[in-house]
Amino acid sequence: ALVLGLVFSAAQAEPTGKPVKIGLLAPLTGTQGVFGEDLVESARMAVDEANAAGGVLGRPLKLVVEDTETRPAPAMDAARKLIQVDGVPVLTGGFSSGAIVPVAEYAQKQGKLLVLGTPTSPKFRDVGDFLMSVTVLDTFKGKALAEFIDADSDAQTFALAFMNNAF
Repeated sequence: ALVLGLVFSAAQAEPTGKPVKIGLLAPLTGTQGVFGEDLVESARMAVDEANAAGGVLGRPLKLVVEDTETRPAPAMDAARKLIQVDGVPVLTGGFSSGAIVPVAEYAQKQGKLLVLGTPTSPKFRDVGDFLMSVTVLDTFKGKALAEFIDADSDAQTFALAFMNNAF
């Protein structure tokens, strides 16, 4: 009973100590603003779940959200604020490759980890060791999709439409 009590109390322990800040770059406004609210809410849910499980190494997580406006300049302003003012050790979010490629380069120079969940530009491959992507880059996705379409279709002609930008 004592062992079970200790295990149960450890699993339900409230995190203590100085919070670990996570900077979330979200498109709250701009062309992809419609996705920002879901991005923020899902990040808050993940932080709440982690904190309910005891945080990270017993420390609570704290989410600090900034708007990228889905544009490079505001995204850079947001990243600078998160790193220089808020003192976050890690950034995540972004959503738009075009807005986040310069942020990735900045975070690399500052020695801050940037974890990407949505942006997929092949340009991220060359940023450096402080970038981690949890999604598949376009170079692989595009090839895999083309091979699937070719194998799954008897069509002899295909058309491709794409945006001519960093995405």
